[in-house]
Amino acid sequence: MSTSAPDVSALANASGSSSKRPAGSLVWSHFTISTKNLALAICNFCETEVRRGTDGKKASSFSTKGLWTHLKVHHHGEYVLAKDMSDRAESERKRLKQESKDATNSLYQLKPSTSSGTDQTLEQCVSKKDKWPANSLRQLRAERKMQIWIADAQLPYAVTDNIHFRDFATELNKQYDTPSSPVLCVDTTA
Repeated sequence: MSTSAPDVSALANASGSSSKRPAGSLVWSHFTISTKNLALAICNFCETEVRRGTDGKKASSFSTKGLWTHLKVHHHGEYVLAKDMSDRAESERKRLKQESKDATNSLYQLKPSTSSGTDQTLEQCVSKKDKWPANSLRQLRAERKMQIWIADAQLPYAVTDNIHFRDFATELNKQYDTPSSPVLCVDTTA
């Protein structure tokens, strides 16, 4: 919970807008950085100045611990919501990191030859054109990344139905089965 906020030295030279805030911790949706002193954050609810570090220190040494404590003590309902969202985001980050680690390990795991005559050469494996199964980890991870990209870029899911987009995706990886917009619209986090 004591995640350091990114360096905001550019903020000191900014236009003086107090709406700018560092990204990183969800607690920042409830605070803005003081334009008078980078070591202070201002609560968006009660406008109290909360210290996040020592004056004169680098912004990278600042912490969000005081901000979380202020929320917990003075705005408990908001604290509970922010903490829950933060915990869920951290859990999702850990899950995705573990999935990525597992997928990487399984990709590089060497298996002994079965000498059944069905072993493929390296060239055959690389040029494989069979689509990934719909429920395979690689297909699901690729679909999730595409969902995140589309949402972040604020594009309609229908972009995946465009023939040129499908050709582009196929060119990148012939095994990836580009999902249609109805498939991407399904909530996979439930």
